[in-house]
Amino acid sequence: MDVSVVICTWNRSRLLRQTLESLTRLRVPEDCRWELLVVDNNSTDDTAAVIESFESMLPVRRVFEPEQGSSHARNRGTRVAHGECLLFTDDDVIVDQGWLAAWLAAFRERQADAVFGGTSLPVFEGDAPDWARRALDEYSVTGEDVLDGPYCRVVMPTVPLALDGTKLPFGVNMAFRTRVIRRYAFDTALGPRADGGILAEETELIRAILRDGHTGRWVPDAIVYHVIPPERQSVAYIGRYFRAWGATLAATASPSAKRGVLRQPLWVWRQALTGEVRYHLRSVLRSTPGTWVRDRAMASRAWGRLLGPPSRRG
Repeated sequence: MDVSVVICTWNRSRLLRQTLESLTRLRVPEDCRWELLVVDNNSTDDTAAVIESFESMLPVRRVFEPEQGSSHARNRGTRVAHGECLLFTDDDVIVDQGWLAAWLAAFRERQADAVFGGTSLPVFEGDAPDWARRALDEYSVTGEDVLDGPYCRVVMPTVPLALDGTKLPFGVNMAFRTRVIRRYAFDTALGPRADGGILAEETELIRAILRDGHTGRWVPDAIVYHVIPPERQSVAYIGRYFRAWGATLAATASPSAKRGVLRQPLWVWRQALTGEVRYHLRSVLRSTPGTWVRDRAMASRAWGRLLGPPSRRG
């Protein structure tokens, strides 16, 4: 088997159906043998039926992982994959028709590389909120990337670049040589799960691979479109995302950094309070969205360090 595509899913059958439909439109090279593994992370909706409905159109099989959490699901997919190349994407994307061919070409051309990252572009269901559209436009001009994380946006130069650790792929579009990734594991203490969880499971794994001397590459032509549903088109969602990142930073900080009030430095409290004040003032005064979204991100990240991650149900 040349390629294994792994999608981990939990109770998002509507979006999963859209993702699987896009995979039926892939241009698959004639000499490519591939499989599609959908890891059902103990869903309670009709996920199993949706996967079954595509069995005549895709080389798909359902893999069940009862332990809740994306890291558990990704580790399961890694263990059972048959392909020499392992591609991860999510259950809320539309893949470009040339996605699989671009990955396969990169793996064949870059035999020495072990980890790869692709392009990810946000696509809003319905009309994007004015503040989000304007903020994304501002960032595309200024190069600031505050919304890249919440919306998994990765835009790279058209010429492939080395993956040097300064910027890392998102889990929505990343790939590995199977023989390498099986020496590692996604940290099950990290990653989204039903009760919220914290982030960075793929970041920590990729950093470990690079620290051990393996090399990586960006593959600009491997493109997915990350679907942003209405429930993520709000400032409240941006706040929850950055609060989760703040909790991640606190959980992964060195012991020497965990000092101060509630085991956090005073500058974290200062960021939380000043960011909150600036956000409310600038949003009321109708400053440019890029400005007050940055304030919301800074404050939420600090609150996450202080208070922990938000509940996924909150």
